[in-house]
Amino acid sequence: MSAPALVPMHPVAGADPAELRWVVPAGAVPVTGEVAAAPGALGGLLDGGTLARVVAEPR
Repeated sequence: MSAPALVPMHPVAGADPAELRWVVPAGAVPVTGEVAAAPGALGGLLDGGTLARVVAEPR
């Protein structure tokens, strides 16, 4: 089994001080909407309540 591909990204501050957006290349994430579950460290932050929500949206 090969390792998952890494997606280049960079952070951008949102309008709300509690909001942080991670920008990825167009087409890097094949779905849009609220993320119910995520793998790895992102999933741990979401499950543990460190992140209130994760949303994938087109730019």
